Amino acid sequence: RPCRKMKGTAAFRGLDLDGVCCVATDVARGASPTSSSVSLALSLLFGLTQLGIGSAVVWHLLRRGRWRPVRGYVLLLIAAWFVCSGAAELVVSGMETALRLWGAPSLATFALWRGRADLALLVASGLLVLCLIAYPLLRRLPAGDDDRGK
Repeated sequence: RPCRKMKGTAAFRGLDLDGVCCVATDVARGASPTSSSVSLALSLLFGLTQLGIGSAVVWHLLRRGRWRPVRGYVLLLIAAWFVCSGAAELVVSGMETALRLWGAPSLATFALWRGRADLALLVASGLLVLCLIAYPLLRRLPAGDDDRGK
């Protein structure tokens, strides 16, 4: 059946009024994927890349103790933000993919979790700014076990 789209609603962004994805319906009929499908795939890839590269940089800086210089600390915070942003992107894009393919979760659930992901990223960004402000205090901590007891 044709998708009934209403401008200004979630239905206009690719969902029919019953919550079933028009894109998935069109693909099932043999039509080629739309630009929104490509955009969603790129969002998933972008989220995975952010998460992977950010995690690798955080691990490298912490494991080798290279976070103590100002440049390393700022890079650590930027990489940590990429981890948080990538995780939020994967949650939102993953739920949108599930919504498009299977019609679940409901639009209300999707909106709720999208808001939660945005709020979590905002809170994480605030905490990272606080960590940047706390840098002078963290720098005064002992460098390692070999500095203790001397």
